[in-house]
Amino acid sequence: MPWKMVHVSHGKGRLSFSLDDGETRSWWRQLRLDGNPIYLIGNVCDTCQAIFGQVSPATMPLAPQILSQSLRDGLQSLDPRVVDSVAAILPDGGYMAGLFVIHPAFFPDTRSRTPPDGTAVRQQIQLTQDMIIPEIFLPLITADQYNLDAVEQYKQMLMAHQLPTALALSVVDARYPSGKCYQWQLVHFLLDGHHKIRAAYEMGRPITLLSFLALDQSHVAEKEISAVVEHRYKQETKLTQRWENNALP
Repeated sequence: MPWKMVHVSHGKGRLSFSLDDGETRSWWRQLRLDGNPIYLIGNVCDTCQAIFGQVSPATMPLAPQILSQSLRDGLQSLDPRVVDSVAAILPDGGYMAGLFVIHPAFFPDTRSRTPPDGTAVRQQIQLTQDMIIPEIFLPLITADQYNLDAVEQYKQMLMAHQLPTALALSVVDARYPSGKCYQWQLVHFLLDGHHKIRAAYEMGRPITLLSFLALDQSHVAEKEISAVVEHRYKQETKLTQRWENNALP
């Protein structure tokens, strides 16, 4: 599986993390685009429920045109030019960049085949034999911003056995809801690929994800971050543009 450590220190990224400085909720974190809040990322209180709520939709796309085309065609490796293009919009900090296969058609929390629209898409990932955690894909656009023609185009690509690539800024988050149990999850904020995710969901097909895991913004113990990095970002997975006899990669 292609992966690498990335350090961003330009101080000019369009995306940023911040703490809400309100009087009653000063512990809540936010993901911001060009200084404007677009997502609430729960809080840093160990005994509180994790919260992910859209504050306002982002203006898409964030990715430059050449990068968007590379993602549309599907990545096979971590091209330094692609990594540098993404790093230009990221907040300062350390990241684990990984390219891996995802199966957004799998919804363990529901039996419905209703399209995800503007809601979160989920799947389960098995980090080790005894460790399974939720993996969540959060959209930065609202339901009415989806282009159904674009979704149909990606369906055609999937039918032709192509694997387009989505792009995400990711964090690992954990809480003790009501102080009773420990829960943690891998969360991807989709920077590019909303229509790919929806097409893959509706077709029951896999695609690939280029994820930049924000190590400095993942509010969990080092052992949890290490587990995600070792078993999700560094796990050996063959990336291919085709699969035979409906066998998923």
